[in-house]
Amino acid sequence: MMALVYVLLSPKGCSWHVSLDIRADRDHWFRLYGSRFKLRVLEPALSFGQAMELVHHISLSSAEGKLMETLRSGGREIGMARKKLREWRLREWKPSMFERSSIDGNTEMERVLATMSFLLKGRFLLLEEFKALMQNQGEPQWAEAVGYLLQSAWLQGRIVLESGVEKRKSGGVLKFLLDSSSKWRCRRCGSEGARRYPKRKGPGPRADGEVPVSIVWTDCPYCQGPCPYCETCLTMGRVRYCTPLIRTETLNESQEKEEWAQEPDRQAILSRWGLSEVQKEASGLALDFLKANKPLSRKNKNEGPTKKFLIWAVTGAGKTEMIFPMIQYTLACGGKVVVATPRRDVVLELKPRLEKAFPSVKVVTLYGGSEQRWEQGELTLATTHQLMRFHRAFELVIVDELDALPYVTKSK
Repeated sequence: MMALVYVLLSPKGCSWHVSLDIRADRDHWFRLYGSRFKLRVLEPALSFGQAMELVHHISLSSAEGKLMETLRSGGREIGMARKKLREWRLREWKPSMFERSSIDGNTEMERVLATMSFLLKGRFLLLEEFKALMQNQGEPQWAEAVGYLLQSAWLQGRIVLESGVEKRKSGGVLKFLLDSSSKWRCRRCGSEGARRYPKRKGPGPRADGEVPVSIVWTDCPYCQGPCPYCETCLTMGRVRYCTPLIRTETLNESQEKEEWAQEPDRQAILSRWGLSEVQKEASGLALDFLKANKPLSRKNKNEGPTKKFLIWAVTGAGKTEMIFPMIQYTLACGGKVVVATPRRDVVLELKPRLEKAFPSVKVVTLYGGSEQRWEQGELTLATTHQLMRFHRAFELVIVDELDALPYVTKSK
C-alpha cells in the first residue's frame, strides 16, 4: 500500500504525518484550524512501511532550515535509491486552494466512523480483513473509500495503524532498509529473523546466516519494490511491510469499566457448579488470583508481563468444569472471556457445554471457516491461531492444552 508523508504547519507548530488519503487529512485539519494551516506534501508516495519509518526518523532530528537535507538523509537511512531521492519534491498546499469534500461534516460519515470503531474494538486486522468486516455489515460501499475512512479514524485517534512487518532497531540507530544485517519482526505473530538473500550463483546449501527463519523478501505488487513479508503466519493472510495492521487504541486506567468494582460473592460462585472439594480448592485459588489481578490486560499493563495461573491435572479430572467459576466471575464483572485451544474439534466439543452452562450469554466460536468470524460475544471459543486477530480484547484468556503446541509469549 502506498502512502504520502507530509508536514503540518499549524498555530501549534510543526508535525509530521503519514497519509493513506490526503483528502482526509485536508478535511481533518480544516475542521480544526480553518484556513490557519499549511501542508507540505512529499512526493512521490512511498510504501506504507517506508513512510512510517521515514516519519519516525525525521521526528528524531531537527528539520528547521534543513528540510530537504533531513528528508534526503532520512531517505538514505531507509534505503531509498539515489534516483528516487532526486525525484523527491515538497508540494505546498493551502486551504484556500481546496474545495471541501462533500463527505466533510456529513452526519453519515460520523456514523460510519463510530460504527467502524465499535466493530474494530479489540481486533487486530489486515486491510483485507478490515474490508471483509465492513462488508459483513451490509454496507459494502464502505470498502470503496477505505483509505479515507481509515485515515480519518486514525487522525481522530479512533484507531491505530502499524506496518505489518517492522524493522527492529539497535542502539537507536536506523540501518538501511535493504541491509542484510537488519532484524525484522512480524507485528502479528511476533516471529523474527530471516534476511534478504544475497545474490549468488550455483546450487548447494547456503552459507551460515542465509537460512530463512520467517521473514521473506519478494518483489511486491502493491508497493512496486522489494518488500518483506512473514511466512510463519502466512496461512492467516500475508502480513507485509507495506500494508497496515489495524487496531483500536488500548484503554487506559481512567477508561476502565465501573463494573469491575462490583465483585460477586466467591462462595456463591463456587457452590453453583457442583464441584468436588479438591476442584473447589483449585477453582477458589483461581478466583483469588482473578480478584488480585483484575482486570488482567489493562490496569497491570505497566507492571511487567501479565501474571499467569496454571491448572494442571490429568485427563478426566474435570478441568473444564473448574474454569466455569472463573468465567462466571469475569462475566459478572462486565468483562469478556476467551477460551482458546489448539484443535478445532475441541472448540466444537466445548461449544454446547459452555452454551448449556451459560445459557444467557452469547457464545462465539472462531476457527478456520467459522460462520461467526465477525460476530462479537461475551464468551469466545477459538483456536489459538485466531487470537492473533485480537489485541487486548479480553479480560480473561484461558488456554486449554497448553503443552500441545510450543507457545511463546510475545508482546505486540
